[in-house]
Amino acid sequence: MEPTDIEHQRRSTRLYITLFALAIFILTLYSSLPSGMENVQIKNPLLSVVEKLQIRTSSLQCPCTRLSIPYNDLFQLKPQYHQVCSSEFITTKWIDGLIRTNTFHESILQLYMIVEDFRLISPGIFQLLKSMCDLTNTTVYNALSQFGKTEFVSAQLLKRDLFLIQMDQTIEQFQSSLPNNFLHLWELTRSVTYMNQFITGTYSNIHFHSRTGNIHTSPMNVSIHYPIGAELDGIPISCSCASSMSCGRPAKILPNIWEPCEFYSIPNFYNRCFPVESLMQSSLECFYNNHLCLDVLTNITNEALFTNITRLDAAKSSRFLPNTTIGDLLEQLFIDPWSSSNASYSTYFNNCQPVLCSYTVTKRKSGLEIITTITGLIGGLSTVLKLLSPYIVSACVYFLRRHWRLARNSTTQHGELYRRLIG
Repeated sequence: MEPTDIEHQRRSTRLYITLFALAIFILTLYSSLPSGMENVQIKNPLLSVVEKLQIRTSSLQCPCTRLSIPYNDLFQLKPQYHQVCSSEFITTKWIDGLIRTNTFHESILQLYMIVEDFRLISPGIFQLLKSMCDLTNTTVYNALSQFGKTEFVSAQLLKRDLFLIQMDQTIEQFQSSLPNNFLHLWELTRSVTYMNQFITGTYSNIHFHSRTGNIHTSPMNVSIHYPIGAELDGIPISCSCASSMSCGRPAKILPNIWEPCEFYSIPNFYNRCFPVESLMQSSLECFYNNHLCLDVLTNITNEALFTNITRLDAAKSSRFLPNTTIGDLLEQLFIDPWSSSNASYSTYFNNCQPVLCSYTVTKRKSGLEIITTITGLIGGLSTVLKLLSPYIVSACVYFLRRHWRLARNSTTQHGELYRRLIG
C-alpha cells in the first residue's frame, strides 16, 4: 500500500470520527428539545394540591361547579358603634331627667329670654341624638343584610392572593359607599327642613320683639331672626335663620332668667336655628369622664341627674376624639370602627366545588427515549459517514492541491515578469 493511500485512510478516519461525534451531539440535543404540550387533568382535587399547582404553573384551570357565592358565606362584617349610642345619654332616664330640670314656665316671654338655656334645648337634642343612633343602626343593618345576599360570581377558581385582594376591595368599596348614600338623603332632609322654616318647639329659630318697647304689656311680633348676640364660628353677629343654618350661639346654663348675663357655657355645645343643626355642630366633650362640665352643672343647678349619669369613657379606644362634632360622627354613621372576619379561601374553595382541574406541561422525552432514538440511528449514520468520508477527503485534497498549484504558477509568473522588468 502506497504511503499516500495510508495517509488518505487516516484522514478519512479522522473525518469520520469528527462527523460521527458531531452528529451524535446534534441528535442528542434535538431529542432533548420539547416535543409539544401535554394536558394534565386532576379529578376532585384537594385544596392543598391546587395551591401547590398554582405556585408551579400559571396554566391551571379549575372551573367552579357553583358559579355564585353570597358574600355572607365568605366573610362577616360587623360594625362597632361609638359608645354614645349605647350610653345612658340616649336613654329615657336621661332625656326625661333633662325635661324635669327645666323649671321655667314656658311662656313666650320667658322662652324669649332663655332660648339658649341648656335645660330647655337639651331634651330635644338628645332625643334627636337617640334617633340618629337608631337610624344609622337600622341603615347599616339593612345595608349589611342586602350586601351579604349579594353574590360573588366566579366561573374559575381564583388564586388565593387574587381572591383576597378582590374581597378587600369589595369590603372597602362597601364601607366607603354606605355613608355617602346615607348622607345624600340626610342632606336632603336638612335642606327641606331649612327651606320650609318650621318653627321649632323651643322657638330657637324665631325672634320675639315688642311693638312699643314694653315687653310686659305690648303685643309681640315674631320674625325669623336670631337675637342680637348670636355667634357664627365663634364670632358675635346678628344673623337671620332665614339666610344661614349655622346661625346661633353656645348653649348655656342660666341660673337666673332675670339676670341672663350670668351663665355657664357648655363647651362645644351649641344652640342653632334648628335642633338638627345644633346637634351636628356640637360635640360630646362635656359628657366624658375626664371633663368637669357635668360637675359644674351639678353645682349650678343642684340637680343629681348630672352626677348620677354614667359618663362616656375617655380612655376607651376610639378613632374619634372627645371634641369630634356629632356631624363628623354621623358622616361615619357612628361606626367606630368596622370589624370583619378575614375572607376564607378554604370556604371559597369548598363553595366553588371544582371537580376537575387541568393544566398544560411541556412534553419532553425521557432519557431512555433519547437513548433509544440515538441507538436506532447510529447504525445508519455510521454507514453513511463511512461511505462519505473518503470522498469528502478526496474532494478536499483535490481542491487544496489545485489551489496550491495555481498559487505556485502565479508566483512563478510574477517572478519571471519581475526579472524581465529589472533586467
